Amino acid sequence: MYLAQKIDVNLTTENAEILRRPSKVFNKIKTLFSGEMTPTEKKQAEVMLSVLQRLNVALRNTGLDRLAGIVVNEDVVYDDNVDSESNLGEGKESLADKLYNGDLNRIDTLSLTVDGEGDELRYLIHVYIQRKPKKSDSPVRVDIFGFINEFKKNPGESEIELAERVKSLIEVKWSDESKRKIKLDSLENIFEKQVSKLKSQIDIQFPAKSTLNDSKRLLRQQPFKSHYVKDQARYNDSWAYFPIFFEYYSDDDISDELNNLKLEVDQSEYWDYESSNAVLADDSSWTDSISFSDASGGESSCGSSCGGGCGGS
Repeated sequence: MYLAQKIDVNLTTENAEILRRPSKVFNKIKTLFSGEMTPTEKKQAEVMLSVLQRLNVALRNTGLDRLAGIVVNEDVVYDDNVDSESNLGEGKESLADKLYNGDLNRIDTLSLTVDGEGDELRYLIHVYIQRKPKKSDSPVRVDIFGFINEFKKNPGESEIELAERVKSLIEVKWSDESKRKIKLDSLENIFEKQVSKLKSQIDIQFPAKSTLNDSKRLLRQQPFKSHYVKDQARYNDSWAYFPIFFEYYSDDDISDELNNLKLEVDQSEYWDYESSNAVLADDSSWTDSISFSDASGGESSCGSSCGGGCGGS
């Protein structure tokens, strides 16, 4: 079982007063392009990178700064292994140096994957920006997933050892419906507080604010898949999705349990998005209505709210 919530970032011309041109890591992404961009494509790319840069600041200010990957279109330009200590600090030149060289000439989609971990939950945050979204989609969405730490496989732990430990945990903490309800209510409260912190930071970065969707308690019988090999093994711990106590229920009992605990069965196959799904009908984009504020005086490229830690423009 896991928790999920989505934040849609509202982008309007109101953001023209706060966007700065990309710097540091995000400017380095821009250097990966082949040089064949038209002036319109260059401007659209800079706006998208600047939006991602501001979302980076919001994530860092919330304490969610464990960078897992950056994908431009279908090209993985940054891929971090699970044991790395890299973070989202733009001032880290070593992070910029790790960006892969590419042959990119336009940004259609841009995504950022970040990990986080607390005492009770571990988090997966997926930021997805589309140059030309479908009519029903927000151009910028942030998906947050919360996984129960107790069901996480420990380093060096075998599958058998994990199963025995999970069984023991369930006997003590999840042994009946009342205990499960109390535990899930507590975890959901922790999760929603973390998401609320992130939304508040996003709203500081974007005057047009953001929209928060209701949180969900989800259950799935199969591990999540990613469209990218780099993340296939990162979030496939099935104990996070299908706690072992459900194996001892009949179909009718499982249905009752789902209703009583307000659990939904998630049938989706992937947790991330396939870049080829982007709508690329023409060159126009929501980015065309947003301009940069080219303020002089060496201001921080991400605005004053980051405390100057993002580097100069």
